[in-house]
Amino acid sequence: MKAESLSGCLTTLGIPAELVSIGAERDEAWCLVTDESGHWDVFWRERGSRYDWSSFEEEAVACHYLFGRLAWAQVTRGAVGLVDAEDTGRHRIDVSGIEAAGVDAAEADAARKADEG
Repeated sequence: MKAESLSGCLTTLGIPAELVSIGAERDEAWCLVTDESGHWDVFWRERGSRYDWSSFEEEAVACHYLFGRLAWAQVTRGAVGLVDAEDTGRHRIDVSGIEAAGVDAAEADAARKADEG
């Protein structure tokens, strides 16, 4: 995942655009920015200060971290979750909307199946 596709993925999850700032620091938002050494920083900014700050060497790792953190928040508040897959008789995550946001749904589904084991 790249920074330019992250906002589309977050929109698919129902994350309001004003809650995330990519490429610039903004108060009352989760920020994804690069520092002077080329590292990718992820943090919540409030009143000019950084909170829950994490730094990553790779863009994809930083993007997945922020996506995962915000996706988990959506799951815990009940905004997203499992759907009943009638064709398999099992429950699975619906990834159909994620493909439009820049993530290959087939890859996401294959990763899920590999995790199930």
